[in-house]
Amino acid sequence: MMTGISAQEAYDKRLELPNLLVLGAGNSMDGLQNGSTMNAFTASELIMDALAPSDFAITSGYGPDNGQVFPRSEAEAMGDLIRDSLLSRGITTQIYSETKSRDTIANISGIAPIVEELDINALAVVAAKGHADRAALMGRRILGKKIEIVPVYSREISIHSKIKELGLRGIYSALTFGANQQSDRLETAHSRYRLAVKLPKMAVSGFNLSSRY
Repeated sequence: MMTGISAQEAYDKRLELPNLLVLGAGNSMDGLQNGSTMNAFTASELIMDALAPSDFAITSGYGPDNGQVFPRSEAEAMGDLIRDSLLSRGITTQIYSETKSRDTIANISGIAPIVEELDINALAVVAAKGHADRAALMGRRILGKKIEIVPVYSREISIHSKIKELGLRGIYSALTFGANQQSDRLETAHSRYRLAVKLPKMAVSGFNLSSRY
């Protein structure tokens, strides 16, 4: 069962975060799924509470890698939610959106041009704990930047889920070892990763390709 938590609960209010990177967590033909909406509203709350900078935020994601074509990307829809929530409080925040990624490696490699353009040295990933951890690993490795995490919601985690998450992180780590944004290894790693998560008899079982990996 997924339980929403406030920005105050999600992060220690004694510390101020760098600019936010908000990751998609579900898309549908009818609009954003609950996880993406929660990520967007948590980001808005962090900025409203002056726990994160209000000058800009980045949203990333198209939707899960299940072959569907969605009316709008997660990034665009989350960006609108963040922008409108902040405008209602008189806060103007520039939203930069990466709208094509369908997995976590693509989330990070896709925002690289934005990171370079804005000369960003650090980001805070707003996402579910496992997704945020993987994105932080990729951000440090691929972008070479300081990455913090803001876990947005918690859920009851079974032993099976814990094993699956450990497996995912191991796959990410192994395939992207030595890869960076300027390296040919990144494209190779991404291709191998996309193949790996779809193998029917891979070591980490139980994948649901409608979910974000």
